[in-house]
Amino acid sequence: MNTLTAKLNREFAWRMTAIIILLLAICIWSIYDGRIGWPQENAALDKVRPTLLATNLTAEAWLNSDGKSPSLLQKAFLDAGVTAPESYIRKVGEYRLSDADTDRREEKRAFLAMQLRLFFAQPVHSRIDLMTQDFQAVLCLTLAVIMAITLLGISKKDYKLEDGILSGSGVGAELKLTDIISVDWKRWKRKGIVVLTTADGRKIKLDAWHHKGMTAIITAIAESRPELKTNEAVF
Repeated sequence: MNTLTAKLNREFAWRMTAIIILLLAICIWSIYDGRIGWPQENAALDKVRPTLLATNLTAEAWLNSDGKSPSLLQKAFLDAGVTAPESYIRKVGEYRLSDADTDRREEKRAFLAMQLRLFFAQPVHSRIDLMTQDFQAVLCLTLAVIMAITLLGISKKDYKLEDGILSGSGVGAELKLTDIISVDWKRWKRKGIVVLTTADGRKIKLDAWHHKGMTAIITAIAESRPELKTNEAVF
């Protein structure tokens, strides 16, 4: 029998690495938003809030602009030496009176102006918002670490099939194919995974997605021990 080997599948490794990098990026972004960016936006609003609360203007009045000069809302922030957060401008826009709302418009406009003043009294980002960013950062970091440890463990495993003996770090003690008493093929078609049960009670998982070359090894095992194949074992 030719020597067959299986080692870490680089495509799988690259995909795992990309996800880990993405999770770390989200983690860093969340830390920045929760600890720096969003508190800075809250601080900017603190400087502007007295000006916003000193009037009873509608959202339309605050946001109206000819496209060349800043709106009253933007100007209020600029006069305080800060820039209006885009998310804040969008939220103020939610207090505009809809053109489709034709019934009792002035009464509703006054109500929305009152609601807008209540909105101005609140921070851009609440304490819950900031805590959520911390939670998201911890979650993403935890998932990234788990995936990195998993990938490292998979990368350290290798397999070799030679002269009817399966060996390698993923197997442990050498395994004669004649010592395999059963093969679980349930996940073979869908995930490329089989589980060997040995005479000494071991269960050895062989994963063709994690390790390149594993399909050839599994096929060779099936050919060497045809009595272990089932209708699910299709090659």
